[in-house]
Amino acid sequence: MLNASLHQTTGFNELFTQPAQHVIVMASNGDWHGELPLLWNLCSAWSSMGYTLAVLDATTTESDRNPGLQQLMDNTRLPTGSAFDHVNWAIVPAALGLTQLSEHASPNETPTPLQTLSHLFESYEIIVIYASAHNLAACLPDTGLEPLLPLSINTLSIVPTYQALKHLMLKGHLHATTVTVVDTSNPMDMLSAQHVNQRLQDCAFNFLGQHISTLTAPSQPLDELATDDIKTLALRLLERAVSVRQDTLTLTRTTAPHLAPPSTARKH
Repeated sequence: MLNASLHQTTGFNELFTQPAQHVIVMASNGDWHGELPLLWNLCSAWSSMGYTLAVLDATTTESDRNPGLQQLMDNTRLPTGSAFDHVNWAIVPAALGLTQLSEHASPNETPTPLQTLSHLFESYEIIVIYASAHNLAACLPDTGLEPLLPLSINTLSIVPTYQALKHLMLKGHLHATTVTVVDTSNPMDMLSAQHVNQRLQDCAFNFLGQHISTLTAPSQPLDELATDDIKTLALRLLERAVSVRQDTLTLTRTTAPHLAPPSTARKH
């Protein structure tokens, strides 16, 4: 875990503050060209800051040849809590494991899915969950997580992104933030990004009765160092992450976004 003295204001706080893991989620919408480079660059930024992280990739299915979260949970192939201890940045197949966790996603179940993940990856400071909106809503409802939902400037991406937002809100009570991946050096692309973001905000307000946050992130090749914009986004996500310990769940922010029932919203 991170040395607490680097993150606490006094030495006394170190004695009483248990280290906690940060859980960050990215909702997959099937736009691999925008999602995967952004996910990779964010992880690269966190790694360059000195964090250790485990990426649970629910777009990849576990198998005997490619074991992952399900094997860790069943303790049939990999030793629990130590399978990836020697890796500072682990990528773990997680499609079957997250589905298995969703069967025990009730608030009354103990341990909660987040506590289970914290136990399995206790040596990592950041747990990144990359999954579809459906999987996130089923596995992690009412957790206060704020999924990051990437999209491209293509106007065809507006409808599936809106549908993902709707599913996260209504089924999982999760308030997502969209991020449009764009060539920030191209003024026309930036205008297109503004148009896409505004359309999404209008749809969320008109049909769901919700105000949503929209961001813009630069498209960036995988082999380049993270830009300042990516680092800023990485820090923002870290600040807004949910912190989890074995005994309790706490939000790193002081309050979670309030999701009012969309009683005044039009159906869509």
